[in-house]
Amino acid sequence: MDVKSATIGATSPPTEPDMGRNANNNYQSISSSSDPAAAAAANASPSAATRTAAAAPEPPRRLLGVLYLHPSFSPANFAVFLVATLLTVCMFVFLSSGTTFVLSEILGLQSGEGDAAGGLAFYDEILSMAMVLLWGSVSDLVGRRAVYAVGFATMGAGLIVYPLATNLYPQLLLARLLFAVGAAACSCMLTAVLADCAGKLRGRISGLVGLMSGLGALVGVFVLLPLPTSFEKKGTPLGRGVQYTFAIAGGVSIVFGGIFYLLASKHFGARTTEADATAAEEERTPLLSRLAAQIKHGAVAAKDLRIMAAYAAGFAARGNTVIITTFIPLWINKYYIENGLCQISGLDPNNETAIKASCRIAFTRSSIIGGVTQTFALIGAPLWGILMDKLGSTDGNDEDVALPDSPESGSSTTPVQRRASVPADAGWLAQARAGRFATLPLLLTCVIAFVGYLLLFFVRDPTTGAIFPVTFLVGFGEIGTVITSVAMVAAGYIDPKIRGSVAGAYSLCGGLGIMLCTRIGGLLFDSWTFTAPFLLMALVHGFVAVLSLAVIVKDAAAVARGE
Repeated sequence: MDVKSATIGATSPPTEPDMGRNANNNYQSISSSSDPAAAAAANASPSAATRTAAAAPEPPRRLLGVLYLHPSFSPANFAVFLVATLLTVCMFVFLSSGTTFVLSEILGLQSGEGDAAGGLAFYDEILSMAMVLLWGSVSDLVGRRAVYAVGFATMGAGLIVYPLATNLYPQLLLARLLFAVGAAACSCMLTAVLADCAGKLRGRISGLVGLMSGLGALVGVFVLLPLPTSFEKKGTPLGRGVQYTFAIAGGVSIVFGGIFYLLASKHFGARTTEADATAAEEERTPLLSRLAAQIKHGAVAAKDLRIMAAYAAGFAARGNTVIITTFIPLWINKYYIENGLCQISGLDPNNETAIKASCRIAFTRSSIIGGVTQTFALIGAPLWGILMDKLGSTDGNDEDVALPDSPESGSSTTPVQRRASVPADAGWLAQARAGRFATLPLLLTCVIAFVGYLLLFFVRDPTTGAIFPVTFLVGFGEIGTVITSVAMVAAGYIDPKIRGSVAGAYSLCGGLGIMLCTRIGGLLFDSWTFTAPFLLMALVHGFVAVLSLAVIVKDAAAVARGE
């Protein structure tokens, strides 16, 4: 997930912007301004245009006294986006956590569940990585609103048909891929809209979005996931209850897609003269060429080690999500089965008496542990956001480096802004607030996550109370990785003109994290030990911690040299 905000606005921002185009139009609208000086500066070079526009920027819009939105976005825009964030994450978490019970209760699998769950997530992510690029391009042409609404509707359809499958391949896989198409749209729009609407103190904005994500995860594990057992208590077979629950979740997603489209129409669908002109200009450029340029900018941005660390953290953050929501329930389910604590029978969707016994106790325990982990993440979200603003400021808005394709740049130029200038003898806290040591919060959260996952690897009995302090570390580290990495790719030192490409590269890294962690984790789960996926994530966070430390050392050396 990636966020940013323009501290450099257009000379006359639209009153009802399309959230899909606003941030990118900030730059182009300068050249069409009625101010000849601004137009001349824009034609001269991107850097000159940016500095001219920055001369009299419109101040960020203050919200609730502590948050700052881009001046072109209203509180209503932000509120609608927050609800969409909650439901997006809710559906993601529910599908991942509920898959294990589809495999056991619907398909009747009693071995190889880890490989099956990992395989489904693997193919899901392959399609998602391709669809994110497509949905991103479409949203630039038609706006975020339509893409978000279609994404929710498609996700809902996938959820409804998911537990109706009678075999793993191809039926369950096809249902999962249908869900993936919609999930890619919502995931891409979550990142794009968050990048557009942030003002300053981006850590706080990221923290609030992380808080809503945590609430969405809680709704998934505390409201949706326990529903099958509630149906069972009323006499419905557990497998049938799973089907009913997926249908409810799918219906909510489809209905919200329609509501979102209607309620957000004034805020997400408006077009401006500048936006129309920009869209017409882009339509004359081949789509493949535009995608190639986007990929290039995202790759070049990684020359800045702060962005490289954010990409690596995106890999870990998305890997966290699937490891927690997929392999913790699988581990608990297998533990109960192997220790004779429950008995699983397959469900024939056409025979409601197929299930004679069920493993409701494992289902409940999984919900509790997953819910506790997400609760700790929920608590940590705003804390990490504040910490990010205090110790790793991303509000840099000083002189920016020219884009690679600008006349004054060379091929080695990094398309991000330089760090803010501060006295060489300033304290470390002043250096951090000026954008130095931007990876310090990321280092802290990776160390916490590393310790949590390592301890979880050594836990052998998920029924003991000792697992809860461990899940605290895992949940707190999980959300910290998300918040810090998202704030870093939302940073003010990233040129607004390449926000989309940086967001796309970050999402791609996150997709690779899901794909590799689920696939490798599933194989380790089946072939070695049920807690092996947790050791895998400990190693991933250890690597990101080392990279974050390298950035800090590099910055400290620059401070010592007086740079």
